[in-house]
Amino acid sequence: MKMIKLFATDIDHTLYSSELDLIPEENIKAIRKLMDRGVTIALASSRGFDGILPVVDQLGLREHNGYGIVHNGAYVVRLSDGKVLANEHFSPEEIAYLYEKSKKLNVGFSAMQGNFIYSTDYSDIIRYDFEMVDMDVLLSKNIMKFLHGDICQLSYFDDKKNVYELINEIDEEDREKYNFNCAQSTVMDISLKYVNKYFGLQKVMDDLGISGEEVAATGDNDNDAPMLQAARISGCVANGSQLAKESADYVVKSDAEAGVAQFINEYLLGEENV
Repeated sequence: MKMIKLFATDIDHTLYSSELDLIPEENIKAIRKLMDRGVTIALASSRGFDGILPVVDQLGLREHNGYGIVHNGAYVVRLSDGKVLANEHFSPEEIAYLYEKSKKLNVGFSAMQGNFIYSTDYSDIIRYDFEMVDMDVLLSKNIMKFLHGDICQLSYFDDKKNVYELINEIDEEDREKYNFNCAQSTVMDISLKYVNKYFGLQKVMDDLGISGEEVAATGDNDNDAPMLQAARISGCVANGSQLAKESADYVVKSDAEAGVAQFINEYLLGEENV
């Protein structure tokens, strides 16, 4: 089997284990094996760009011509020179509209910009971003007065609600215009309708001049499904969602057990000379 040229991986609960609060060393070693063989690495995350930078530096992706696919595919950066390949952001009117909708749905609302998360309330997902991703958090009952510049990702959240059920409360007209993505059971990320991780991955493939037949990917959640389906070969960690598992070619060990390393070593490097 021909060696892949691009490996795209989700970060949280895939490459990085929140249980261990680190990226298992086996994962780091496996990714470095790929880079040594000339494979390009792309981090595909729901985090913002600032949120992936510690991982970028830990893996040395700037020096190895890596890519950052953030905000679930809305913002894509070539790390070697900082060139922005995609910046699919909301208009101020769209943000205000979705903010008002959150009030009617009686859920929390947040917007990510730079290293800040502006949020109407504290929650498990906000706590995770603050404690694990080192994002700064500003809480306000009226976050609109703090928002400026390009915003690519919004979120609805409620620790007491299952957002898979909340989707049924969203108007059909809004579902046709925006992508409401259930990133976890208590949080729903919102992007423009055509934006997902595969959209961002395609920008990287175009920049490299390659096709999906030369791509491998790993992930754990529903927002990874489009990317996992599009890759020539893909893996989902054992702690992943049902949709992610169904979208992947292989289910590997959990994030804490270095499932990404297992995928690389067994299904990529193991096939290298076949």
